[in-house]
Amino acid sequence: MADSQQTQNPAHHPHAPIVKALADLGYEPAGALWEAASRMARAPEVVWIMLNYVKAGKPSINFTTKIPNDLFIELPGGYSVASLIRDFGFATVGAFLMASELVADTHEAEEMLTTMIEEGYFMITSTGVRAFVFPPISKQYPSCPNCGCYWVRKYTECPRCKYGVIEQQIDNGQIPDNIISDFLDELKTHSPPQMPPQPGVCHNCKKALELNAKFCMECGAPVKKAAPPALPPQPIPKVCSTCNAKLAPDAKFCSGCGAQLSQRKCPMCQATIEDKEAGFCSTCGYNLRQSA
Repeated sequence: MADSQQTQNPAHHPHAPIVKALADLGYEPAGALWEAASRMARAPEVVWIMLNYVKAGKPSINFTTKIPNDLFIELPGGYSVASLIRDFGFATVGAFLMASELVADTHEAEEMLTTMIEEGYFMITSTGVRAFVFPPISKQYPSCPNCGCYWVRKYTECPRCKYGVIEQQIDNGQIPDNIISDFLDELKTHSPPQMPPQPGVCHNCKKALELNAKFCMECGAPVKKAAPPALPPQPIPKVCSTCNAKLAPDAKFCSGCGAQLSQRKCPMCQATIEDKEAGFCSTCGYNLRQSA
């Protein structure tokens, strides 16, 4: 009977020392103390560190001398209770709880910490205000230029706002390669839009003409057809002065008769005279017969 009463007494429960230590460290809400203690009990080494810390009077942490030593014991992921306090801004009780999660459920705890670094989290400030913050360690990592979240892992695009390589090229004043290729493919499959014919203006009275009109409705003048666009001037082919065969621009002998093509120069402007019989320079008009 006495044994039954003793096991029902919370003071003799195996988790009672954990509950007391969490309460001493300011854990809230009080109604969740036993559940938090049960989760911490999965990591006895962390419980041992916490109980010793509370027993020692909760001494201040010196990050230079690494005192108390137990708070600097390395946990999975390279963390420690001290680093969780410094790098994540955790309260001491929160650091012990997270440390126990790192030991008992390493993968899930590391994912949670990574998410906190990258995306931030809400916390209750000392004034009771709910604020969104990034932990201090976040500033050690590159951040998204669009939304500001931090990248612990390597991404091709931001996991929060989807900002990626294409958006970065646009911000840098560059046209992304895929947009150029898509545009060129579009040109191949679609002809450019045809502009509808526009009515002209009468050359005589300057009044607007109806579309396809042959005579001006205002003055009766016949409508002049627009001249076709002028073609660019075509180069005059070189010919042999002996047999009139076409010559290559840099030919030294005629391919038709084999005659040597002498390089005759204008004494005035030094232009090459292709026609041996020419009397005047086609460039400056100099009388070539004067120097003959």
